[in-house]
Amino acid sequence: MSMTNIFDGNFIDPFDVTKTPEQLINFATGAHVNEDVELSMNNCLTKGRELFESFVTERLVEKSDGTEAPEKDFYSPMPRSTIKSMSNMKSKPSQKKQKAKLINGTVMFQRLLAINTYKKVTS
Repeated sequence: MSMTNIFDGNFIDPFDVTKTPEQLINFATGAHVNEDVELSMNNCLTKGRELFESFVTERLVEKSDGTEAPEKDFYSPMPRSTIKSMSNMKSKPSQKKQKAKLINGTVMFQRLLAINTYKKVTS
């Protein structure tokens, strides 16, 4: 089996327009994206344009009469965008604290002996 056969069969070619997937996928993992993330990424250009326009109108453009300064200071913080990306797909580790399990010493020793005979670990 040659390397080209492995790459042709198992990996997705991002530049091949004849085999476009129906859903948005992650190049690194090949996993399909959630509907929320796909919708957010499809609308990211319009969301960015809205943030740009609000920045310009609030900070750079003077009032219509030309006498007042812009609404906000140029250096005041911008609102954070709510665009979801593929990093939002990662599962969050649970925050539950696990209780320590008490292990019977003889059971643990028997398990270690069983593993030793199976793996042939030398002492």
